[in-house]
Amino acid sequence: MYGFFIDFLMISLLTKTLGAYGYGLWTQVSVAFPFFGMVFTLGMPFSVKRLFPDKEMEKMGEDLSSLLFFLASVSSLFALVLFIFPDILAETIFDGHTIIVQIMAFMLFTHTMNALLSSVFRAFREMKKLEIINIIKSTAKIGFIGLVVFLGYELIGVLLAILFVWCGLLLVLFYLVRNKLPLGWPKLSSLKEYLSLGLPTIPAGLASVTVIISDRYLIGIFLGTTEVGYYAPPYSIGEIAPKFLAGVLGIVLLPALSGYYEAGQTAKVKKVLHLSTKYFLMFSVPLIAGFGVVGREFLSWFTTPEIAANGYIILILSSIVGLLMGLEVIFVQGVYLKKRTKLIGIFWAIAAFLNLTGNIIFLPRIGILAAGITSVLSYIVVTGLVIIFTRKKLSYSMEHVMITKIFFSAGLMTVVLVSIRSYVWENLLFSIFIGIALHIIFLYLFRVIGEKEIDLIKNLR
Repeated sequence: MYGFFIDFLMISLLTKTLGAYGYGLWTQVSVAFPFFGMVFTLGMPFSVKRLFPDKEMEKMGEDLSSLLFFLASVSSLFALVLFIFPDILAETIFDGHTIIVQIMAFMLFTHTMNALLSSVFRAFREMKKLEIINIIKSTAKIGFIGLVVFLGYELIGVLLAILFVWCGLLLVLFYLVRNKLPLGWPKLSSLKEYLSLGLPTIPAGLASVTVIISDRYLIGIFLGTTEVGYYAPPYSIGEIAPKFLAGVLGIVLLPALSGYYEAGQTAKVKKVLHLSTKYFLMFSVPLIAGFGVVGREFLSWFTTPEIAANGYIILILSSIVGLLMGLEVIFVQGVYLKKRTKLIGIFWAIAAFLNLTGNIIFLPRIGILAAGITSVLSYIVVTGLVIIFTRKKLSYSMEHVMITKIFFSAGLMTVVLVSIRSYVWENLLFSIFIGIALHIIFLYLFRVIGEKEIDLIKNLR
């Protein structure tokens, strides 16, 4: 939850201090890390999480030494090439700012090493310790960024501040891991097992990352960096809440469903899928409707009037993406349970092809709206295929009446908000409060929620 608020604060801080053009440059930098991180970690974080729990401490230390040496060598070589020859990437994506690419070279190295070391804590299931570390990191990052923009250093200062925090994080993680595992001399013979498990995860990961980030780069190439600044903030804000909830579901669903499925309790699997879908839709559907009514004012509050005027529709489209993303996370559990994970890569590859093709064809013609539409269509493809698979293989039947009631409730909420907009329009917080209250009342009247859900809402303090 803390990271959720930090993300909102980061968007607001950077859009208001850097403007659309500066935020566009920042977006091009930030979206590079999921892509390059996927490539240069070589799937090793996944391998560590999967293989470490079955090994002795001494063997884990030996293997980690080999992985650290190998990934440090690979990422250092790439960072060196990027630092010495920044011009092509700078001219293509960063409007000729070679200094940005050179700073990115160091950031990519620290990002890769931090990802590997963090995976050790996940392998030991020390999630509370890792969460504390992440909270400290996020707090330090927003603090240093706030300081440098206050002093007037703009984007270069922001990047150096983040690099400083990441370097500090790298030292802390290495110290903690060194105290946990007996590191020794690297033995490259240990790499085969990890590479054989990690490398096959890269294509699916790259396909999904392509769908997530390619629109920002293509907007920059076809339309310019300022248009990225109009597109990225509303897109991030629109998906941030459902994305956060989807992330929580992704963590808790698989262990629970795997236990039920292996025990032959398929009825419980279906019950969990039903409840997850119900509660996620209860949250995400009214969010889309609410953005349709007060989205422009909401964007102006967190960003700037210029970004709100140009990116209002993107806010609505990205909230639809967030809804689809959450449904994909819920129903992809069926693919995991049936151990057909290769299908996920195929689904995302289809979506990536559609996303890239659609953006290349339509971005020059209709602008950033094309990126928002192709993003929605790409997620419709992935989510639709995952739902079809899970419904078929688990014989799961969705409750269409319940889903219809949730959409109808959100529709009624929208009608009431529009009807009284002249009375509450100037007070955004009051409008949001009324919208939430109306949606809960309508859900109760339509018997989508009962006393159990009401008690849960009362205890949210």
